[in-house]
Amino acid sequence: MTPPATGSPREFSRHGNRRDITVRLATPTDDAAIRELLSAIVQPGSIALNVEPAIAFREAAEVHGNEGRTVLAERDGRIEGMGFLAYRPVYVNGMPVEVGYLGGLRIAPGVRGTRVLLKGFGLFRELDRQDARVPYYLTTIMADNPAAQRVLTARHRGLPVYHRLADYHTLVLPVRRRPRAVAGQNASIVRGDRLGATRIAAFLASGHDRRQFWPRYESSDLDSGHGLLRGLRTDHFLAAVQGDRILGTLAIWDQSSFRRHSVRAYSRCLRLARPFANLAARALGYAPPFPPTGAALRLGLVACPLVDGDDPRVFTDLLAAGLTEARARGFALLAIGLTGPDPLLPQARRFPHIELRSTLYAATWRDELDAASLLTLPPYVELGSL
Repeated sequence: MTPPATGSPREFSRHGNRRDITVRLATPTDDAAIRELLSAIVQPGSIALNVEPAIAFREAAEVHGNEGRTVLAERDGRIEGMGFLAYRPVYVNGMPVEVGYLGGLRIAPGVRGTRVLLKGFGLFRELDRQDARVPYYLTTIMADNPAAQRVLTARHRGLPVYHRLADYHTLVLPVRRRPRAVAGQNASIVRGDRLGATRIAAFLASGHDRRQFWPRYESSDLDSGHGLLRGLRTDHFLAAVQGDRILGTLAIWDQSSFRRHSVRAYSRCLRLARPFANLAARALGYAPPFPPTGAALRLGLVACPLVDGDDPRVFTDLLAAGLTEARARGFALLAIGLTGPDPLLPQARRFPHIELRSTLYAATWRDELDAASLLTLPPYVELGSL
């Protein structure tokens, strides 16, 4: 996996004005400043979350894609904004291709506005022109951030055109305090180390004609300790099997070794309801879902949820087993991300959950993108890669 590039092909600035914003590519020496920026900025929403790297940012960002590059907005030597792009091997309409990913857009309150976005995206556009590598970039915008929705999708000159693909639903499931064994009513549930990385990777490849943008994982991506599935091991997978046949998989991904999730604030309604919701959860045998503000979330992420024929019974067994596994590994919450058209979403919603919504887009600077051709299959984007 190639770390984010260093240096910059070009800087955008207004000469003679020290108060103006300059944008450039990040270097390894910017790591502390990036951490400081991410710590200071709270993502808006009814549950305002903060995600910070627990290791060097360029290493933590490997899960976003290959050959990632981070763009920084700087004023008077201080980092005031950032965003990054990367490349992902996926399947589109059943064919192995590469697409881009744009994410991590963070801008300090003092410099918010269209001007800094135009400058930052100007450098993104130059990188896109230099590489001419992908026709579009996947990206998401939180539904609780209407200001970002309005600005980014307004087709300002210099910004990419955002083609809406689907709603993206993140379901946060509370975990029972006392784990209990789940044998599986419709198939046997086994750990991935009983199958091995090669068999798991071969089954995951079968998702190429079931989901748009399904990731192209190799057996070498498991147990590697870095890259697209950093920290995810073969024994973190659960598989539904019937004899020698794999019917479905999902993995419980612990990202705490390289990314920390914490709650920075609650909306007024949630703040008032939090004590009663936590009390009710305890009474029902669940871990309290709403920790104090500032506390780290004991959060596991579902990865690679794939079921042969999208069988709802097999998926229910897998997710129930995943919740049991999550509690055994010390998680209080388990999150799964699925798009609106995904046939597994209704089954996931049958479990007690809190739902956060985003919108998935294909962003492009090219005029010839046929967005309708990307809607032939339910889209999938790995929650742990956002």
